[in-house]
Parts: sequence; structure tokens; C-alpha cells
Amino acid sequence: MRTLLHKGDRKSFEEHLETCKGPVLILDRIQDPGNLGNILRTAECFGVETILIPERESAGITPLVEKIASGALAYLKVFRVGNLAQVLEKLQKKGFWIASTSDKGEEDWSKLPPWEELAIIVGNEGEGAKRILLEKSDFVLRIPLHGHISSLNVTVATGIILDRLKNRA
Repeated sequence: MRTLLHKGDRKSFEEHLETCKGPVLILDRIQDPGNLGNILRTAECFGVETILIPERESAGITPLVEKIASGALAYLKVFRVGNLAQVLEKLQKKGFWIASTSDKGEEDWSKLPPWEELAIIVGNEGEGAKRILLEKSDFVLRIPLHGHISSLNVTVATGIILDRLKNRA
């Protein structure tokens, strides 16, 4: 698995996983650079340090993404990985619990393990997380919505998810 070449850090994700502190944020096929930059900024604001992005079907770290992230990349470890399903298995072997989000998920977030033990999957802007990732997840969560529209922008959803998970009583 390759690392995003950012700030000269060539450490592989496998090496990083040995000392990785959770939560880990996994971005499944986030294609819009604006969404990616805003998600990176939001994740850093909530104390996430490790971000995983698939090598294919995802926006990369471009000057536009860096600008939108507003300095967050200086504090994040972002890795581009080949196969997210295999990465989930590695994370689970290291003691992480996989929590994905879907409009078909559960609204009860009370049974989740601590923030530091989570790997959180946020899915593509239009299709959500891939089915195989949902199947490999320990928890599939849904943000309770009260309006007529059934989904949120991925950046807004990520902020809500991180806030709810970080600030659970």
C-alpha cells in the first residue's frame, strides 16, 4: 500500500499501523476536491490523525484540496491504499472496530466502543460506502434525519458523525 507523498513522509500505512492512534477515518471514493478538503479540515478539528483514501475513484491531494483543508494537512497522516476491504481486516486485527455510515444503518450509537478504538468509514457523495465495506463493518450507523430529504452532503455528514462519536456520554 502506498502513502500519499505529502510533506516528504514516505512511511507506509503498514508501518504506521504499528503505532497508530484512533480513530482512523476512511474515505471511500470521495471524488469532489472541495468535499475532500473540507473533510480533512473537519477531521483535524475533531482530533483525527489518520486518514485513508483508496488509490482509485477518489480525489487526490491537489493544491486546491490543500487550500480548502486550510492547514489541516500539516497535522494529518493521509495514506492512499489499494484495497479498503483488506485494510479493514488489518485494522480489525490491530483491535479497531469498524463503524460505517449508511442511510440503512442503525440509529442507536450507544453500543459503540470508545472513540480511540474506531475506524470510521464515510462513503461516496452519491452512492455511499461500497457494499463490501458495509458487510465487513462491525457497526453500520445512520444519522437520524427529520426532514423530507434522506441524505446529507458528505462533508456535513462527516462533521455530524465525528461530533456524535467524539462527544458521546
